[in-house]
Amino acid sequence: MAATVAASTLVQAIQSSLTVPIKSHSASSPGYDLYEVYLFGLCVQAAESIGMTVSFEDTSGRPTTALTLRASPSAIWSQVQQFTHASLWLKGVVRLEVHLGIYVRAGSGVSHEGDVVVLEATEAARARVQQIDPRVNQAAVIIEAKFHGSNVRLRTGREFLGLAVDLGGGPSIFVSSSPGSSVHRLLSYRNRSGHFELIPGSTQENELKSQVATKLRDYLARHP
Repeated sequence: MAATVAASTLVQAIQSSLTVPIKSHSASSPGYDLYEVYLFGLCVQAAESIGMTVSFEDTSGRPTTALTLRASPSAIWSQVQQFTHASLWLKGVVRLEVHLGIYVRAGSGVSHEGDVVVLEATEAARARVQQIDPRVNQAAVIIEAKFHGSNVRLRTGREFLGLAVDLGGGPSIFVSSSPGSSVHRLLSYRNRSGHFELIPGSTQENELKSQVATKLRDYLARHP
């Protein structure tokens, strides 16, 4: 059985990875929402580990010192609230953005939700202006997050495989707070990335940050 992760533990981990307060989430937020914010923070840390600097902007491009993050999926251009994203800078230029809960358009033309998405900044800007979903081939990382109180079901792994195929496979990472030996075996057999029992303080934290950092480096090398 999976270990229970207290909301206060997730909030503490979030505060450690993100240096600005969050208006949209608190210890009273659902655990699955906090878990996604926690993974958002790990992606920010991964970017910093490869020399990128971070700032935070809202949908209109205004800098913000307090984060309003999505608690349910919406389009990147949504004006329901001034949702915040992280801008990742390299050599004085914004290269990538980190978003929570946006839709990404796959090669099939179908849009899928990405729980955490690291996206080319120019593509994100284009999508906001044109009010379209950003293209998956402009994404460096797409995390599918599962926050469970029990072992991950095999059906969930099969669903992720289908999603990864439509997304092209490259940027997709499966992350779960719970164990799932059958799902892990399935994903490994299909050469898909998966992290299990990833909670604050686990060794899997560093494994995920290392993988995200590698994906960011590789993406930046392919798109100089």
